[in-house]
Amino acid sequence: MFNAFKRTFFLVFVLMLISVNLAASQFLLQKGNLFREDRYVSIDLETINQIQVVFRISPDGWSFPKDIKGIVKENLFIKQNNKKIAALETQVLENYLLASFSRNDVNIYQEFYFENQEFSEKFTIREESWPRYEEFFQFYNTALEQITALDYIAAFSTLTPFLQNAPEIEEFSITEKAQQKAEDCLKNYFTQKEMFLNTHKLKHKTQINEQTLAEIDSLIQAMNSTNELFQQYYVFSPQSGLPENSSKLITDYQEYLQNLKTRYYNEVQDMLANSDYGNNKFKLILDTLVRSLCYKDSFCLISDYKIATLNYVHSNKELSAKLNNLEWMSDFERLVLAVNLNVKNDGMFLQAACMESLKAKDNTAPQSYYAILQCLNCALNANWTDFTINMNTAIDRCSDRELLYFLERMKIAYMAKIIDNIQPNVIIEINLGWKYLEKNDFENAKNSLLKAKNWDSSFALTDFLLGKVCISTGEFSKAEIYLDSAIQKQPPYLEPLYTKLDLLIKNGKYKEAVDLINAGITSNSWFKFFMIGRLYTLQMDYAKAKKYLEMALDINAYNFDLLIFLGDTYKELNDKTGAENYYKQAGSLDPENDVFSSRLQMLNN
Repeated sequence: MFNAFKRTFFLVFVLMLISVNLAASQFLLQKGNLFREDRYVSIDLETINQIQVVFRISPDGWSFPKDIKGIVKENLFIKQNNKKIAALETQVLENYLLASFSRNDVNIYQEFYFENQEFSEKFTIREESWPRYEEFFQFYNTALEQITALDYIAAFSTLTPFLQNAPEIEEFSITEKAQQKAEDCLKNYFTQKEMFLNTHKLKHKTQINEQTLAEIDSLIQAMNSTNELFQQYYVFSPQSGLPENSSKLITDYQEYLQNLKTRYYNEVQDMLANSDYGNNKFKLILDTLVRSLCYKDSFCLISDYKIATLNYVHSNKELSAKLNNLEWMSDFERLVLAVNLNVKNDGMFLQAACMESLKAKDNTAPQSYYAILQCLNCALNANWTDFTINMNTAIDRCSDRELLYFLERMKIAYMAKIIDNIQPNVIIEINLGWKYLEKNDFENAKNSLLKAKNWDSSFALTDFLLGKVCISTGEFSKAEIYLDSAIQKQPPYLEPLYTKLDLLIKNGKYKEAVDLINAGITSNSWFKFFMIGRLYTLQMDYAKAKKYLEMALDINAYNFDLLIFLGDTYKELNDKTGAENYYKQAGSLDPENDVFSSRLQMLNN
């Protein structure tokens, strides 16, 4: 019951009842002058709800008879805005009565008076009794506490109920102040973030790290989220200019982050531009990057070779452990991010300065990393003429089977998209067969690959994979047929050629193996001469082996296996000094490899 706003009114009902019916007149005559001028009443606000406003009417020193309810209802009116409002109902209780008026008719925010009040003193309902005043008063006080704690976002959020054009809210005395506080919160928030940005700029003028980038990026995300919260104020006060301030501040942060990223990623690329192949970190990270860019765990089209990922590193536990052990993994991850930023901004995987540096060092590179990266750049820009030239160079110089197969699959991906226009359903079945093969599910692998072959019989990769399935199931005659078909459809396709070569060597068919190399590898690549030299060592024809291995060495002097085989050949030719020389050269390439040290030990025993 609302008793906080008690006002006393002297209510004297007018006794001029000429217009009242006969029964009412008789009632008054019987009861006497119950409402004469010396009999006073007090009127208090009882309650306000969505339906009605209720007043308590209490006699001062006397009491209402219960049977006057009708007389009171017909004679008690509220006057407001020149409008006469009758009571909806009256209820006579023990020593007072309640008079109810329609909530729709009475404006509780404006003054009014009772018509049969002796004096015309205004009656005002204090705002503490208004609906939801306590709720909004609490909002306002809570927001003041949050502002004191400099928590402007929380304070603004608390004040948002005031940001609406609703009569019951607009009438509160605190509403205008609350709305101003909400605007102040926005302004203070922007000032706070501007100061924070300026502090960051000074702090990271010389040094930045991954945590710095993450911190700024997180701030931008938070500001975007906060800006969504601020939309309610922007709609409420569209002329404030604050939306433009917010947008500019977020743009400033985004530009700052972009500049930081450019600086940060430029730093990691400087290592590639300023180091050489004598630097183990440079050599390992560059090799890992190139393999990561070429690696795909399934067959795809050339258009998918456009971003760097960590998939290759994650698939190679030994390499991942090595990078972590050397504490180079974070630098490699940073390089991957830098590469993707370059792709997005410049349309190439590494900066031009890095590419020029790699080009200058290409003649001492273990692999033609420059040509491989140029292939990838050409694929990004659909420069297929230069793509083909650089791909052929990279394949000819490649001395690592894994990397060679990556390159060939990239070449096949190019041919499938640009030349053969292979259909998506063929790719799906090839990848299903590939996955089944990796799981040793040879029956399902064969079924999927045969389906793909029936749909497109010209695609060499399908025949090669069918050849691998047949090798796994011991069907060597079928395997040779499929491998020969793959080589014939796409000469020179080295992966099926080398797979068949391994099969021939395993079965002791060395002459056939030499013939296959001479027929299948038309270029005078180091690997061609290396493989022929190896075959002659297997046949114990060390003079011929030496000839071909040295031809390979003239083309590629930086292959560990080649140097070991040369050492073995010189040993068999009784040239101990020559053997020791090549073993030591191999050791200089990979000092931790036990093969060269054990060879030296055996040579000196």
